[in-house]
Amino acid sequence: MAKNTKSVTEGKEMESWETYYEYYENQEWDKLVEYCLEELKNDSEDDSLLWQLGDAYLQSGNYQKALEIGKYHYQIHPESPNAVQIIGIMFF
Repeated sequence: MAKNTKSVTEGKEMESWETYYEYYENQEWDKLVEYCLEELKNDSEDDSLLWQLGDAYLQSGNYQKALEIGKYHYQIHPESPNAVQIIGIMFF
């Protein structure tokens, strides 16, 4: 999951994992993509955030972006099961 940092969602302070979970549970894929992209500005190589972004693109049906993120993620973290998972889902 995402780092345990604080963010503000709809006027309330939340832990970053709570923000991620809220968007995921409510299937607010566009908000989840925006959230992940914003968080990645702090650490563009974060394993969990890259996986979450790829998954959000996948869930939203944006398979091309999911594959792009999956490839980028794998280049940076070839040993990560998270990186392999997004690419694997695309083909199975």
